[in-house]
Amino acid sequence: MFVMYVFDPFMQGLSEAKMELRRQETLVRQLTRQVTQLEKDKHALTHNVTDAENALRTTSRDRDTLTKYIRNVEDVLESVSLTFLLFFPSHTDVLRLYRNCVQLAVTV
Repeated sequence: MFVMYVFDPFMQGLSEAKMELRRQETLVRQLTRQVTQLEKDKHALTHNVTDAENALRTTSRDRDTLTKYIRNVEDVLESVSLTFLLFFPSHTDVLRLYRNCVQLAVTV
């Protein structure tokens, strides 16, 4: 009978230790899943940042190209305007109106 009383607390402690071990194993599995998901999320975010940086570089290059193109168009228009004045000096009002229209089109 004495052995039974000593053995019962030992078995109860062992049972509690097993339950605690299962709880800890469950917690480790959950944490492992969370870490795995966080790593996937980090990878996806890194990929998104890289895509955004590439898009920003492309946009910047496109803007620079468009700016150069507009400057070239303005230079050609100025050249045409000067040529027009050389051949038709009495039409300065028409040329002024033309330049205003071009300037308005460039700013829009």
